Amino acid sequence: MHDWEVKREQEHIVLDFHNQYLTLREKALEGNIIDIPKDVDPFGILQKHVTNEVFTTDSIVQCFQRTKADGPSQKMQYKKSHLTTISVGQLVEIQTLFVAVPHGKGKYKLVCKLRSVCVLDQSIEQELNRERVQQALRSASPMRKVKRNVGYDDDDSDVEETRKDVKRMRVDNGAD
Repeated sequence: MHDWEVKREQEHIVLDFHNQYLTLREKALEGNIIDIPKDVDPFGILQKHVTNEVFTTDSIVQCFQRTKADGPSQKMQYKKSHLTTISVGQLVEIQTLFVAVPHGKGKYKLVCKLRSVCVLDQSIEQELNRERVQQALRSASPMRKVKRNVGYDDDDSDVEETRKDVKRMRVDNGAD
């Protein structure tokens, strides 16, 4: 087994989570093989390059969002969501799977495989968005009023000046 590599970003410990889009057909269980979902490959680019690989149910990362139910109970419920709804400032809970994958001759590497993400709280994200909007409003300069003329009634000065210049032009036929 390879040693676990601890990564750091800005002095914080970082865990990498992986997911495998495709599995070799001979290593996939027949009952787990599914078509590549449109939200994973909306333009069919991945599907065009598939040869001996398949997409399986193990490749899916599920996404949920915790919300309060309407009504007097206000019980928490979990609704299916999409991974694109996750952003900076949200409190999330993840479900992961630890898998030993072959990595060289007789060696294995421990990989964290992402299974699902659940957005638990968006209040920090909403506060960040409010602060960004307020900062943008404070830093924005007041709009200057610009007089715009519509039409050509009052603006004949440039046309007249150009006509006078054209009248004074002399055409040289090139003969010396």
